Amino acid sequence: MFKILSRSPSSIRHATRRIMQAPHRQLSSSKQNLGFSRNQSTSALMVEDNEYSLPLVRSGTDQESNEIINSIKYNSALPSVVYLYDDFGSDLFELITKTEDYYPTRTEASILENNATEMARFDDETDGDTRNFNHSIIELGAGSGKKLPPLLDALAKIPKGATAKCTYIPTDYSSSALEENVNVYHKGRENVEPFCGTHNEAFAKLSVRSGRKTWAYFGNTLGNEDDPVPFLKTLAAHCGPQDRVFLGIDLATNDGKPVEVINRAYNDSEGVTSRFILNSLSVVNRIAGLDFKEDNFKLHSKYNHKNHAVEMFAECIKPCLVTADNGMEPVRNFKKGDRLFVEKSGKFTDSKIKSMLRDSGFVQNRNWTDERGFYSVLEVVPNVPKKRQKAARHGNNNWHYQGIVRVGIMNDASGNGVYDLVGNSWEWTSTVFNGFVGFSPMHEYPGYSAIFLMGNILY
Repeated sequence: MFKILSRSPSSIRHATRRIMQAPHRQLSSSKQNLGFSRNQSTSALMVEDNEYSLPLVRSGTDQESNEIINSIKYNSALPSVVYLYDDFGSDLFELITKTEDYYPTRTEASILENNATEMARFDDETDGDTRNFNHSIIELGAGSGKKLPPLLDALAKIPKGATAKCTYIPTDYSSSALEENVNVYHKGRENVEPFCGTHNEAFAKLSVRSGRKTWAYFGNTLGNEDDPVPFLKTLAAHCGPQDRVFLGIDLATNDGKPVEVINRAYNDSEGVTSRFILNSLSVVNRIAGLDFKEDNFKLHSKYNHKNHAVEMFAECIKPCLVTADNGMEPVRNFKKGDRLFVEKSGKFTDSKIKSMLRDSGFVQNRNWTDERGFYSVLEVVPNVPKKRQKAARHGNNNWHYQGIVRVGIMNDASGNGVYDLVGNSWEWTSTVFNGFVGFSPMHEYPGYSAIFLMGNILY
């Protein structure tokens, strides 16, 4: 057994070496004894060399299993990057971020640390003003959340009214990553509300929170998408007109960023990235009942200049047949040199950023970049006219403009105890109304119910 007790580079290299030297698992869909745990007091990664197996994260539905099998069989690809991030994969990725050549995490963290005070304020706020609204900072795919403390510390220093509150909501698919987030990097911090689930589940649950929201999508995670626009469109649909989004963007090769820098980041000498990519084979084994063996594959990772992306494959190193249902269903007969696509990490040019934001309904508001020009953190906002953003604070009564009023100012309570029951009134609202799962507009009033209850705002 070993522990990572120190976060120094030398200790990380030593611990990583032990992981790489541990016996490869014989991957199957059967449950085995757990050889992986987390020491809460030290956040140490602990692995039993003689029982190097993983928990059964979840069993896939028939639909999901078929999707995985068909994607491997017909597309030579895994259908989603989600299969990289079981609990073990999340821990491997944390090790990747500590390797010497992996620049994105350190560079992004330095941008947040150096600009935290400026980033904490919305651009329509004035330094020194008291904040009188609730603010939720929602970090999508937060993992350990280790980059957020400087920003959250800066937010905590902003003067707030008696009823105003700032809440940090880390979201992630991995419960172990969220445990580390809450118990290590944000231990003792007030108003932390972790959310375990998918992005779509987070959108549905968290977009209805009161006040203004900062959605954060760091780590160049957008680069994992074949086309980031559909995801960003969904995010835009769940943003109120006074919300904002932080996006971590890894920039494409340029005069100051040679391709060697990018390639080294995804081919670390310790082999952590290799183990991370091949772990996805273990995950699909458990979900779809397959029998991949890691020993039959290696990592192939290289920057594609045409696509501005690092493309990562599991490459077959000796012929093997992958089957399902305990060998009863042949899935794919791999020959030496055949590749199974697992993940890509797209890099962004200026023109790509502009078109991506335009097509998804966002506009860039502010931008922070490191001194080398490797990486950017963008602040983007919904493409809403400023007058409509301000209109969210105003109402109308009997076709006349009316400012905000407190409850009870217009009339006394009715006989049923209801205040301010006045007809022919309407207001602009910054709230986005989202229908429940399965909602569809009423056919009698498709325009009205669709506009207000499908994540959109009427202007």
